[in-house]
Amino acid sequence: MMKFAGKRQSGYIVLMSVLVISAVFFAAVFASAASSYYLQSNSLDWESRQRSFFLAWSCLQMARLRIIQNPNAPEAGDVAVGGNTCRILSIALNIPAAGQITIKSQAVINNAAANLQMVVSAADLSLISWEDLDSS
Repeated sequence: MMKFAGKRQSGYIVLMSVLVISAVFFAAVFASAASSYYLQSNSLDWESRQRSFFLAWSCLQMARLRIIQNPNAPEAGDVAVGGNTCRILSIALNIPAAGQITIKSQAVINNAAANLQMVVSAADLSLISWEDLDSS
């Protein structure tokens, strides 16, 4: 009778060991899959943010061209760049100071937005400063 109880107890230990090892293995696989999913998601967000930044920068350059074409009343509005669209939000003459022009642009790609501001000289449209408004 004692032998039977010993076999029963060793079977219980083996069963519990298998369950614990399986649970640890499952947790490791789940953690690995979740971390790779989040890394991929963050990578895509970063790429979209970078693309929207350069698209907004393109809008700032388009605004400079519009100032050259019509210095007294340059147009704000949407600009098609490749398959995407950015927006010149505003072109403010003599702001922040006389002889300076402040331009604001925005671009959104995959819900990642970039809002940029550039200040240029009214005389030759040379860059005085620029700012990523999302980072400030």
